[in-house]
Amino acid sequence: MKKISFVFVSLLNVIILCAQRHYDYDDSGIAGGADRAFNGLLFIILLVIGAIVLLLLGNFFFKIYYGLNPEAKPEHKAQKAKEERGNKQKVEIKLNDIDLLYHPIDLGLSVKWGSVNLGVTEAWQTMFYKYYFWGELHPNIFKTYDLSSINFSDIGDISGNPQYDIVSKTLNNGWRIPTKSELKELVEKCKWTKQEMGYKVEGSNGNSIFLPYTGFFTFDSNPFMAEHSDEGCYWSSTPKEETSEKLNQSAYSLTFGGRYLVPTIHERLGYNAIAIRPVKNKTV
Repeated sequence: MKKISFVFVSLLNVIILCAQRHYDYDDSGIAGGADRAFNGLLFIILLVIGAIVLLLLGNFFFKIYYGLNPEAKPEHKAQKAKEERGNKQKVEIKLNDIDLLYHPIDLGLSVKWGSVNLGVTEAWQTMFYKYYFWGELHPNIFKTYDLSSINFSDIGDISGNPQYDIVSKTLNNGWRIPTKSELKELVEKCKWTKQEMGYKVEGSNGNSIFLPYTGFFTFDSNPFMAEHSDEGCYWSSTPKEETSEKLNQSAYSLTFGGRYLVPTIHERLGYNAIAIRPVKNKTV
């Protein structure tokens, strides 16, 4: 409307100047000068009235148009652009917060490893985490399993698949559950040092992470106390290879400490609730 008003005022000035020039007269007594001046004034008044009517009609038209098309309003477009900038900023802040919380560590391997387990809410909570059944999108230590009738072989590797990968679903931005081969790489290419509450895992470049003992829960577990709490148990995203079993419900996991003298990758039933250590793609 500001632009329309500016155009209207500009045109009105031009009309007045033209009318004045056409009907102008001097005071030297030219015959009919007074009549011409009066006619000129009347003409200008009629032009002004006509311009005002056009302006009001235009304003009425735009009110109807914007009423039927509210998204076309300039202020609506400006507000929408402002909201989009705000949402983008919120996403960037959230992604930055996730990286600050899980702090991806480069161990000189194919992926970066998170510094804490999935489920912590503060970076200092190295010994706090949650337990997950394989392929479920929520923490679980209870006696129900969403995938109890699903053949894992039909699903395949879930790393990066937000339908089954809770890390990819909740953290996004390149974070996911590690594959069996990435767990194997961690075991074979890093130095493992036993400590009081878990293992320090050091890469060839000198960077390290700490993997705490976690234990695990099953359907028969006491929900308030993990079994074999002197062991560290971590899921991979990789299901057991095709077998003769009608219902394959096993996936690979990493276990160390307790009954395991060395870090071992082995099959585990999916309804074991264990920990997850997220990894992040190096390219993100």
